[in-house]
Amino acid sequence: MIYIVECALTLKQTDEDWMRWYHSMKPPHILPTAVPGISSTQRFKGTNVKPPAYFAIYTVTSADVMASDAYRNAGGGRFQTENWKPIITFWNRDLFDGANAPDVPMDSMLLVLDRPAPEGTPLGIPFRWLPCIGLDRSTPYRGLGVLGRAEVEKLPIDTVPGLRVFRPVIPQVTREKPLPEGYTVA
Repeated sequence: MIYIVECALTLKQTDEDWMRWYHSMKPPHILPTAVPGISSTQRFKGTNVKPPAYFAIYTVTSADVMASDAYRNAGGGRFQTENWKPIITFWNRDLFDGANAPDVPMDSMLLVLDRPAPEGTPLGIPFRWLPCIGLDRSTPYRGLGVLGRAEVEKLPIDTVPGLRVFRPVIPQVTREKPLPEGYTVA
């Protein structure tokens, strides 16, 4: 099962400010190590999304994880300060069935497509179509695809309405594969 948080901000902050604040508020290693039921996390920034959008993707065992005290105590499900609320243009939290979160290499991109029903392979992108089963339910289905950056650069992305491209800002973090000591956000 995949839990995805997506948020977009106005242009009033820098990426550096956002990443520093977000990573200090919710260090990426905390959820997969401190919250039973979360086994991986990875964070992304949109490359073709305006206003700037950020994407976090988690592998979870069930919807019950998001209702747990461990999740809430680790900062999950909310921003821990009011400081950023005025510049957040949207914030969606969705739960999808059918897969674990993909491990997107740092030299690759995550392609995201929301649709009312699975749509095959637009532009030949091998999407994995997942039904939304909980939380905000911002889309009935979400397609996730992973391609190398060089491959993505060759595609006419703008010919597919709603196709969003995200680059990893951290490698996937798990209990077995923690964020390297001293890692700097990409």
